Formats: sequence, C-alpha cells, structure tokens
Amino acid sequence: MSAELILNLINEVLDSNLKLDKKVIKEEQDSMTLSYDAIPEIPISELGWSQLNTREGKSVPSEQRQQLINFLKRIPPTDGDIVQKINELNKFFEADEQYMYERGFDMMGQGNVSANAVSNVLAYLTFYKTLTTIITHFNASSAGFSFESFISALVNGEQIDAKGQERTIADMKDGKGTYISLKLYREGQLKVGGSFSDLAHDLKLRGEMQYLNVTKDLTKSTNPLEQEGILRFYRFNFNLDNVFNIVSKSSGKHKDCVLLPKTFLDSKGASTEGIPTKATMMPSPEQLETEYEENVLKRFKQNKEQIEKELGPVDEELIKLMIRNFNYSNSESLKSPYEHGKAKLKPVRVVDLIRSQFADRADQGEIPIKSKTTNRAIAATTLYKVFIVANDEDILKKYKPDDLAKLRRGAMSELYYYGDMSDEERRKISVDFYNDASPEIKKKCLEVAKGNVDNLQFELNQNMVKNIDQLAAPKPGNLFPEGQTKSGPIAELKIGRNNIQKMLNNIRGELNEIVFGIFKSLKSLTQQLQAYFSGGLVNNNLAQGAEDAAQEIQDQTVKARERAEAERAEDKAKAQRAAATRRQAAATADPTPALRGGVRNESKEFDDQLQLLMNEVFGK
Repeated sequence: MSAELILNLINEVLDSNLKLDKKVIKEEQDSMTLSYDAIPEIPISELGWSQLNTREGKSVPSEQRQQLINFLKRIPPTDGDIVQKINELNKFFEADEQYMYERGFDMMGQGNVSANAVSNVLAYLTFYKTLTTIITHFNASSAGFSFESFISALVNGEQIDAKGQERTIADMKDGKGTYISLKLYREGQLKVGGSFSDLAHDLKLRGEMQYLNVTKDLTKSTNPLEQEGILRFYRFNFNLDNVFNIVSKSSGKHKDCVLLPKTFLDSKGASTEGIPTKATMMPSPEQLETEYEENVLKRFKQNKEQIEKELGPVDEELIKLMIRNFNYSNSESLKSPYEHGKAKLKPVRVVDLIRSQFADRADQGEIPIKSKTTNRAIAATTLYKVFIVANDEDILKKYKPDDLAKLRRGAMSELYYYGDMSDEERRKISVDFYNDASPEIKKKCLEVAKGNVDNLQFELNQNMVKNIDQLAAPKPGNLFPEGQTKSGPIAELKIGRNNIQKMLNNIRGELNEIVFGIFKSLKSLTQQLQAYFSGGLVNNNLAQGAEDAAQEIQDQTVKARERAEAERAEDKAKAQRAAATRRQAAATADPTPALRGGVRNESKEFDDQLQLLMNEVFGK
C-alpha cells in the first residue's frame, strides 16, 4: 500500500467529516428567529390515531397516525425503549454539543445542514410540540387517551382497544410486544390501579404487567397555551412474585384484594368449596362500562333530534369518543361510596365533558355553553341528562341490592373475614401463604382472591409508586424492566411553548431559512385562504397574501429539493471514490502476508508509514 493511497483514504474520511471544523470554530451568525407556529402540526384526533384493521385482521395505521410515526421513528433508539428515547430528547433540548455534532444537526449556523439532519430536527421539534399540545390543551380524560396514542407511536407500538376482544388491564403494547398500563396524572395526584380481576388475568396469562406512570407538574396560568413544566416518568412491573406483597400494602380497603378464603388456606390450595362464582357477583367496573356505553348510545338515538337542536350536529362516533373520554370505569366519575353499580355520577364530571367537547361552538356563540360559570346551561341540555340517566337510573336500578345479594355478601364475609383476628392478621396469613406457594398455586390464589371473586379495585398512590421496591419486598421478582435499577422518577421531560422556543433559538442557518420558511408560509396560506373564503371573497388583500405565500412555498420547496438532490449526488460520488480507493489498495497489497498465531499481520513498514501520516494530519 503506497503513501498516496493512505493519504487518499484519510482525505476521504476528513472530507465526510467537515463538521469537525464547525464544532471547533463556533462563529455566531445572524439569523431570523423561528416561531413556535412554524413547527409542523399533527392533527390530534383520537379517532384518527386509532389502528384500523382490514378484513384479514391486519393492523393498518390511519393517515394521521402514520404521519406521527414517520416523525417519531427518527428519534433513537429504534427498539422503542421509552427511557432511552427521553434521554435522547433531553440531549437535544439542552443542545448538548457533542450530541448535536454526532447526530449531524449542525446547530451553530454554519449553513451546511444535511437533508437527513433536517428530517431529524423536525422529528424532535414535532415531538415536543405535539406532546405540549396534548398536555396543555385538553382536559384530564382527553389528554390521557391522546397521551396513550402518542406514547404508543413513540415506542413503535400500538394502543389496545378497551372494547376489543382482548381482555387485559394494559392500555398499549410497545414495539417489543410488552403489555403496558399507562397512567397520566397531575404531580402529587398519581394513582395506579384498576380492576384486580383484569390484573390477575394478565399475570396468570403472561406472568408480568408493566406500569408506566407519568405525572405533569405545570405552571398555573389562565391561558393553557402558556403552561410549561416537567413530565416525570415512573416504571415498574407487577409479576407473580410481587403482586400480593404490593397490593397488601396499598391504601384502605384495597388491601383486601389479597385475602384468600379460609377453605382454600386450610386445604393448602386444594379446595375451592363455597367460593361464589364471578357470575353471581356484581359485574366489574370494566363490564359495567360496556353496559353504560350501550345505555348512553340507546338514549342518544332516542333523543338525537332534541340534542342537535341544542348543540348542533352530533353523530354516534362523537358520542363514543365522549364516553371514552369520560372514563366511566374510573371511580373518580362517581359520588360516594365510589362503587360502580351503587353510586351516582358526579354532575361536574359530565359538565366538564360536554363543555370541553363543544368549546369551539360555544366560543363562536352557536350554543349557550361559554364559560365555567354556565354549569346550569349545560345541566339543562338533553345530552347531559342522557349521560346522567344512563347510570343513575339504568345501571343503579338494574343492580339494586336484593335479598339474594345480601345472602351472597354474608357468605363472602364468612369465607374471607373468618376467625377472631384483625384484618391485618388475615392479610398476613394470605400473603405468607402466597409467597411460599409454587407458581401454579400462585395462579390458583389469584383466581380465588377476594379482589378477583368480588371484582374489587386496587389502588396505589404516588408515594407508594415512588417506593415500589419497598412494597414489593421480600420477593420483588423482576420488578424493573431491563436497564432500570431503581424506583422513583426514572426520567424527566420539559414541555411548554416557551421551552420549545428556547430550542428554536438554537437553530441557525439554512435550516431556518428553507425548511421553516416553507412551514411558516404554509400556515399563512391556510389562514389567509380560510379568511378570504369565509369573508365572502371580497378582501383582495387576503387573496394576494395567499398567492404570495403559495409562491414562497414553491420557491423554497424547489430550493430544498435541489439541495437534497445535490447532497445525494455528492454522497454517491464520495462512495464511488472510496470504493475505487479500496479496490486500488487491495490490488497493490501483498497477497501473501506473513501469518503469526493465526492472525494476519501487516508489515512493520506499513504501520510506521501510517502512523507518521496520522500524526501529520491530526497534529499528534
């Protein structure tokens, strides 16, 4: 191998890494300030983000969801690990120098941003903007469901249809097929829980259920658009080893989920005599939610004409969306005693549901629902009455306690609250038996546990989640996913319009002028066209503004295309030159180098020559 060929190889490497100089020489350049509005917007439609299925059962993303996926898949890693992705996002947010250089972002205004870097930057910014919109623009229920859609797309997964055929407590699956229950709450108000029956079913079937819990700590503001703050992520696994330990240390009566019947304990797991079947018990909250939806839809169809007189066009799909946003199976929807099938709905929850759904029509003066002070106006609507009556009359009358129910309750008390001992002692006996049992007996324990037989809910508060390792002892099993070693918040993420603007201010050069110029002009085109047509086509200034914006989009798009084509041509040329250099090197190399210990050794002359050249090039 000649010195000339070695120099060609080194120059090839240096030529493809010119960003090295840009990293060292940081010259500030003047640049127009990018705006938040210039970032691409993904339509946040819960129905649009759902997975569609062909007749063959193949899952197909909707147009909106596919658009979201195309952006988010550019955020590494490709395997979809949520914590690693958040770490990547934080490095971008902080404009970490080394990270920016390695990812080829070129944020220092040198004017040579690659097409690939453009796509990557847009992916990160679109992530932050879409997430901020979800967290700050929607009420708790709507935000929660949209958040599930968003996170499932981020980790290359999919949402699980709560009304589908698959019975599970999970809300989504990640790209590896891991079942995940995802919760979003305000900081300090985190609650992890749900149907013990569904959790038991998942653990018997899969052995494990991952919980991803997120809290939002936002600044208070009268304008939701101005809110900013931090999202904190918590994560742990329920499994066959730790479920009894954790739930037995939860709050209030939720602890009783782990109680085992006396006959089962006395027989060491052999007998289930006297244990009522689930069919004879009150349906679970999830089962009642399905029934509640049927009741709402039935009454909606009966009153559709009157509802539309009051609120304008309302179709069945919108009602289904509202039911999902309402989250009937969550006990927060109920008045005391907070038991589904026994308690009335909270009127304020229904008021908030209707107000949030029809806020745009109210703002335009089309309906009498304009502010938080108009609760009476909302409560007077037929739609409000439909949501209330579907529970307070239809559900409560059907499951009104009767003599048979009282007898059943008596039998349950004898089975689970036996002997002259405290509830704490009974729970300890059950937990100790469970911890010493084989995996197969543990599955039987889950079947006969009071939480499963009596369709009870379990619940952990935020402090419990922070200390989940202590609750899971003495047998935590696989408490944390691979790569995680602690409880508490495992990742944090800043959101908010102002925080995003800080990121935009770090972006310089042609990326600004070309790419964001296009999106900014596109937004202007849309706004001016809408104003022109809604104004009866009389304002020629709006028409001219739309025409100018369209021309700017064309000019900038052509410029971006030409640049991308030039980059691809240059990359191809570099690859060809590198290949030619390698072929020439191979042709002139010694075909029979000396072998020592089974390893091919280059000549000492070559090594010395290469070292001298490297020292010269890199100044060593």
